[in-house]
Amino acid sequence: MKGRILIAGALGLMVVGLFRVADARSAAPLLLINESHSLPRGLYRRTSGAAFSPGAVVAVIPPASAGPRLLALGYPPGQRLLKRIAAAPGAEVCARETGLVAVDGLVLDIPPLQDASRVWTGCRRLGPDQWLVLGETARSFDSRSFGPVSTAALEGPYRLVRSW
Repeated sequence: MKGRILIAGALGLMVVGLFRVADARSAAPLLLINESHSLPRGLYRRTSGAAFSPGAVVAVIPPASAGPRLLALGYPPGQRLLKRIAAAPGAEVCARETGLVAVDGLVLDIPPLQDASRVWTGCRRLGPDQWLVLGETARSFDSRSFGPVSTAALEGPYRLVRSW
């Protein structure tokens, strides 16, 4: 019985340790837990060797201007946000007052935001180092609110390993 408890304890420490592991190539966490409304809740694992591209799930280091809103939403300072890349550098993105978002003329199938925290409307072409990142729900806090993000603000990509 004592041996089983010792083994279970050691396994538990290894699992807890995984949440703090970052490989030598990147400071990005290997595993992230998403409890927000932006994407399915669950455990996400960073994939190696994959490039950023539309459709990929990434961890976003939000711009400093998003700090007060994140604090109001209950997120601690420096909290990474899991989002899906909706548009890559060079794409034309449009945000309408109705909440619709279009990329290169195609309207995305995402619900409009519940609140009016959007900081931009209209159309713009993303610069060479700008990405549009979006959540999948009306409660998401994403590029519709804080604008495009730079490559340096992205980590990953990540894939869902286990949902709840």
